[in-house]
Amino acid sequence: MQKHLTGLYLALICTVIITAPGCKKDSKGSSTSNSSALFSGAWKMSTFEVLDGGGTWHQTAPPSLLADQALIFKSDGTYEATSGGTHSYNGTWSTFNDGKSITITSTTYDITTLTSDSMVLTNSHESFAYSVNGVASTYYGERDTYTH
Repeated sequence: MQKHLTGLYLALICTVIITAPGCKKDSKGSSTSNSSALFSGAWKMSTFEVLDGGGTWHQTAPPSLLADQALIFKSDGTYEATSGGTHSYNGTWSTFNDGKSITITSTTYDITTLTSDSMVLTNSHESFAYSVNGVASTYYGERDTYTH
């Protein structure tokens, strides 16, 4: 019996040693995962935030208004965006930088979190005009949070 348990423990230790390097945190401390998590169903937007010139993130809409916005990534490099459960538009996507960045149509995002139930995409590569609470301003980043 002792010999059987020793073999079981050895197999468990080998499994952890072999698989642990694939489960790591990136330099920002956020969870990373392989791209198969992208294909795990419709990603529903839970927050949409913009970054002001002072470095503060502002949520632009209550989560209840965003819940019907979703992205569905397909393994062929295309995606479908839906609003209110109906098809809105299609486009293409691709990852690069060892899966830490994604281009969706023509916009590049850093994948700051990607787990089986949460995805956070951050774009701080370009500035844009946007209105928050009726005030138009220039913003320097966008952060989108999605859940299943």
